[in-house]
Amino acid sequence: MAVNIDSRIATWKRIVTQYSHTINATGYRSDCSGFVSYVWGLPSKNGGVSKNDVLAWAVTLPDKTRLRRGDALLVNDKHIVLFDRWDGKRGGDRCIVYEMCNGCDGKRQGFRHHSVPFPFETTKRSAVANVRLLRCATSPPPRTPRSRAARKRGKRTTYGSGADRAMLGARSVSHS
Repeated sequence: MAVNIDSRIATWKRIVTQYSHTINATGYRSDCSGFVSYVWGLPSKNGGVSKNDVLAWAVTLPDKTRLRRGDALLVNDKHIVLFDRWDGKRGGDRCIVYEMCNGCDGKRQGFRHHSVPFPFETTKRSAVANVRLLRCATSPPPRTPRSRAARKRGKRTTYGSGADRAMLGARSVSHS
């Protein structure tokens, strides 16, 4: 199933005017993970999936030169944005992203399409130590069964290894 990210971003821009954790007319939350969930076409459970759930649907990319339009940058496991293109040379030090932001630059909240330093940084967030580069997979990996001892210890269910996710391949994304 191909997802046309251009039409989904245009719909989001038309419907969603500001950042919030409430569910909007698209059926997703008006926050960063709701935005990525919607554009990637992930199932909407309670308004989209959390950033942790997005990881279950993603393949981690080995380096920034592999980024393609529609891939995601997960910043310090707290904020997620969609990659549009490099601002300058491929794999350089600036990129253009789509972002649902809650006053990230101290001025404005809501949908933004703008150039940011790579690794991602804004005035609200100092230089970032951890940016995960993600591509949407065709389906989430199967849950790893937990042992009875793990359930008693309260360990959360984990998903398959990175190798398992890599076997899923990348979701078909249309850029037209």
